[in-house]
Amino acid sequence: MQIRIANFSEAVANERIDAQFFCPEYADSCNIVAKGTYDNLSNIAYISDGNHLKIAEEFNTTDGVRYLRGQDLGTDMMLSDRNVVNIPEVLFKELKRSHIFKLDILVTIVGANTGLVGLVYDPPAKLVANCKLGIIRADTSKIFPGYLYAFLISKFGQHQILRSVRGGGQTGLILPDMRKIHITRLKSDFEKIITEIVLSGHQKFIESKREITDAQTLLLSELGLLNWQSKHRRTFVKNYSETQEAGRIDAEYFQPKYEEIIKAIKNYPGGWDTLGNLCELVGHPSNPPYADSDDKDKTFIVIEVSR
Repeated sequence: MQIRIANFSEAVANERIDAQFFCPEYADSCNIVAKGTYDNLSNIAYISDGNHLKIAEEFNTTDGVRYLRGQDLGTDMMLSDRNVVNIPEVLFKELKRSHIFKLDILVTIVGANTGLVGLVYDPPAKLVANCKLGIIRADTSKIFPGYLYAFLISKFGQHQILRSVRGGGQTGLILPDMRKIHITRLKSDFEKIITEIVLSGHQKFIESKREITDAQTLLLSELGLLNWQSKHRRTFVKNYSETQEAGRIDAEYFQPKYEEIIKAIKNYPGGWDTLGNLCELVGHPSNPPYADSDDKDKTFIVIEVSR
């Protein structure tokens, strides 16, 4: 059990009496920042949130302007490309305060994922968000966006954000509390270096996704699967002997689409092999003991690739 003794005046000044605010770990981090040189976030950045209007009926997945929701900011602090939704351009023009631009910083401010932070590095020409996201736009005459982002994802930034979370049933971070977050200030040259590292990392991440896509395209092309489409069959027939050999009786395992992939691999002119012959495998420690032995029918992780 953690215990922290605080003055009543501190509770009154912050209008908080909850354990979240007085958590020793969060309070200690805040005190460390407060003892150094810092700026309030509101002094170095424009702070807003996204659209509050109910416009879900306008969503579409094909055209328009991308509309960000809280779920679009992943735990890797990057914008997710899954389940993208768009809104009509005419509606986008009405949501000016919620427009998002390159090097803006986004923060989830509602729900269980409150505190996730993302840097908008390579956005489309037009982008807008809903009220589940806070928008922080650095004043570049006062601070580098990359450094501000780096601080907010650090322990000292995250602890301040989490300490500020309020609410009972649905927790969240309100804008007045966000504006009070203390941002440690260091020498300008050092903050610039941090920014360069952050931006370089985001660029490498984008390049890596392109390389992975190119590698997947090349692999599928070599296997003759480049234009192959997965088709889930509702009915098909298998021999009982096949279920005995596989040790499986579920329909998912015997889906014909998987056999098509395996056939393409086995027909590859360059040859093929099993993962077990190419790598040293270890059963995942969280895997339940359902298999017959320690090295059969397990879920594996690769620890060393044979050369």
